[in-house]
Amino acid sequence: MKVTRFDPADSLIIVTGWIHGPRGAKPVSLAFDTAATETPIIPEILDDIDDFRIHVHDLPETLGIQGLLGLSFLRRLNYEIRSAEGRIPAARI
Repeated sequence: MKVTRFDPADSLIIVTGWIHGPRGAKPVSLAFDTAATETPIIPEILDDIDDFRIHVHDLPETLGIQGLLGLSFLRRLNYEIRSAEGRIPAARI
């Protein structure tokens, strides 16, 4: 089981993910969003790695994130959000 940490004082649960494509991999800052059905990423990230098999969507820069981690990805995991502890234990199904 992997444990991801986040700052419980932030207004969003922000986690780091990796996007892999033909030109390499790139870390991205994602809002953990169980209400999002898809996992959209800002266009600039996909331009860098040359991969367009995920949803692309502009997001306000003021959010400080590059995408949302939605159910299209989260359905592959069993996870628990421990808000007070700032932890998300997760295991692949």
